[in-house]
Amino acid sequence: MGVEIKQLRGHMSSVNSVVFSRDGMQIVSGSDDKSVRVWDASTGVELKQLKGHTDWVKSVAFSRDGMRIVSGSADESVRVWDLSMIAWNLADTNWIISSQGQSPLMWVPQEAGSPSPFNTLIISHSDLVTVDFCQSMIGNNWVHCYTP
Repeated sequence: MGVEIKQLRGHMSSVNSVVFSRDGMQIVSGSDDKSVRVWDASTGVELKQLKGHTDWVKSVAFSRDGMRIVSGSADESVRVWDLSMIAWNLADTNWIISSQGQSPLMWVPQEAGSPSPFNTLIISHSDLVTVDFCQSMIGNNWVHCYTP
């Protein structure tokens, strides 16, 4: 008989499909709430919610290399999600977490947690990418340092 070690909570409706990544580090799930969610397998923390389907998600799977997720939906679409570049939203803890969900990368002050499109950071999977904070600001004006 097995012992429950984690409960992953976040979906707002029935979960139809769940799978571990090949390395066992992440879990992906698809739900009637039309979302695909990526979870840290060791902590149970939700890493990302992938939105786009317009009907319930029937199935999900990781690619062999773990860099993509495929999802099939009752909206008659199959979507492929690229995990090599992921937008991480600021979490309740105000930490931006590594793509493996193991390491906190940066803490963002509470006052910077504005509910706008500007509270998203893109972190590339490539080792050649750096984050430059020269243009960063704290306080209400921090969103003005963003240039599309």
